[in-house]
Amino acid sequence: MSQPSDSGFSGDQLFTKPFAVLLVVYFMVMSNLAVFFNFFSYLEQVGVSAKTAGLLLGVFPLVALAARPMLSSRVHPGNALPWCISGAVGMAASLAAYAFVQDVWLLAVLRGFHGLAFVIGLTALISLTVSVVPPLKSGQAFGAITVANLFPYAIMPPAVEYVLGNGGTQGMVFMGAGIVMAAAPPFLWLVSRMEAFSVKERPKEEDVLSRREFLDNFKSPVMLFLLAMSGAAYLCFAMVFYFLKSYGGAIGIHQVGRFFTLTIIFMIGVRVAAFSLFDRWNKARVCGAGLIYVGLCFYLLGTVRSPWLFFGTGALLGLGWGITMPLIGALIFDASPPRLRSFNTNMMIEMIDGGYFLAPTLGAAIASSLGYPAMLYFEAGVAVLFGIGALRLARKI
Repeated sequence: MSQPSDSGFSGDQLFTKPFAVLLVVYFMVMSNLAVFFNFFSYLEQVGVSAKTAGLLLGVFPLVALAARPMLSSRVHPGNALPWCISGAVGMAASLAAYAFVQDVWLLAVLRGFHGLAFVIGLTALISLTVSVVPPLKSGQAFGAITVANLFPYAIMPPAVEYVLGNGGTQGMVFMGAGIVMAAAPPFLWLVSRMEAFSVKERPKEEDVLSRREFLDNFKSPVMLFLLAMSGAAYLCFAMVFYFLKSYGGAIGIHQVGRFFTLTIIFMIGVRVAAFSLFDRWNKARVCGAGLIYVGLCFYLLGTVRSPWLFFGTGALLGLGWGITMPLIGALIFDASPPRLRSFNTNMMIEMIDGGYFLAPTLGAAIASSLGYPAMLYFEAGVAVLFGIGALRLARKI
């Protein structure tokens, strides 16, 4: 029986059976977000004001923001499976409930419960995953994880538009997503039967971080910058995700789900093509250059009016996001001591949730007062600034 090291399983093999199964679960979990690509537009159609719709979108990540710090310091590989299964059950139930709830206050409660189930499931899933990642393959690991996370964004938007365009209802969409999520617990049970995870069991006291470790972790300027960069990158992504349909309608372009399909195809393509290079590059330098490139794409998207340029910009953004997103995760993993890798990876997700929380409110405020192009120009500025910061960081690490 192979013995695990402090940072994961023995050896340097990345694609073990547990890792492969967990990638499937990532797909199911991230479908919880991708299925809501038209939620803002849907809420407006049923009579919810734009301001209230933005607040309803924000409830989900707000709950995750509040709950994740406590969960991240308590959940570890030895106890993560039951946490993950309970979160998956809660997500499946929440998705099914959206089919029957339209009252604003009940929607707010449902969004809160769904957000709590999501953060429980994802926090535990990350704890399981980080423990099986070989330290020298962090770039490849986060490349594979982000590919699994992206597939729902390639599949769900056009699938939702197809269902709605062929006599289906939004309730049917949510019920279908709930059925997909209901398959997660059996997959997690399969993981629990694998010997690789049984040898990872350790006493809880050894895995729970002390208060000193928790506080000292945030005294590192490098870690603080990397976490802020992850939040900024996903803030920009979420603003495009939530408002692209409305922006497309404003400039006379419809069926914008194809934009995301192209984006995800190119994101996945570049990650597969560059898979073996993620751990050979200077990650900070390439990430910085990638963020500046993404900023230029945001600016271009704010100026286009032609459908060809509109969808072409989606492909260009896919190339940039395809490189930068996994490198941000890999940089955080590499900069963390072994005991803090799971915690800091969850803190990265905390910052991502912060981006998803701010995106509806901030995007709605900018778009309603200055227009959608101004929102995209704002994103361009944020991406370029953090890109420059990453290039400066590359000289120090």
